[in-house]
Amino acid sequence: SILAAEAGIDNDADAARSLTALREWILPLSPDGSGAGISDRLAVLAGLADASVVLPGMAGEELEAELRWAFRRAVEGAGAIPLVALVFEDIHWAGDPLLDLIEDVAETAKVAVVICCLARPELLDRRGGWGAQGAHTVTIRLRSLSPSESERMVSGLLIGSDPSANLVVEIADRSGGNPLYVEELVHTLIAAGHLRHEDGGWKVAPGRPPTVVPDSLRGLITARLDRLGTASRRSLQHASVLGRHFSAAGVRAISEGVV
Repeated sequence: SILAAEAGIDNDADAARSLTALREWILPLSPDGSGAGISDRLAVLAGLADASVVLPGMAGEELEAELRWAFRRAVEGAGAIPLVALVFEDIHWAGDPLLDLIEDVAETAKVAVVICCLARPELLDRRGGWGAQGAHTVTIRLRSLSPSESERMVSGLLIGSDPSANLVVEIADRSGGNPLYVEELVHTLIAAGHLRHEDGGWKVAPGRPPTVVPDSLRGLITARLDRLGTASRRSLQHASVLGRHFSAAGVRAISEGVV
């Protein structure tokens, strides 16, 4: 997506037009004549070309090294501007080759570059210490919203509502301090008709209590649970029997078959 944005590739463009746009973008950035080789490798990264066709005989670590080199050269070519900024979202889903590529650019690029990577904590469960090798690395850990912060966020989304209303408190409580969940819950409740706007504020529709959990939110939670080990998933299943609030002793009792 970064390459497509920089090369001006239209989402509806076919492969041939996309390849042309990619080459036209990279050639002026490579006055040393290496542009053709760089664009071929970038085409593989962008999913526009098959590595076995463009780079026959290359595979494994050799191929990954070539692709990292091409991306780094593209970043360096863009260094004619004062500062290059790269933003990677949700890199907890990234495979090792992409994580290696990001580290390679950070450590070896010969231009001023700022790389911002957004991830959930499980990234470091899989690749502990990733991205922390450089001397100029800063890690910002975001804590969960407090109950009052969650309530202020809900009130900001539901403009005109009473900040102390049960509705605001309930949504904030169910979000568990996760701002994404706050947004998902509010938008889904509105779309499903559980909330309606009247008299300058939001109210619960009669007979429609806000008890729905968005499918998108279920998907996020399910995906995170699927990445856990068998023992952790089993513990969560046991905890779910006890309800939202539970103790380690209670989970242990269920796990041991003592109720």
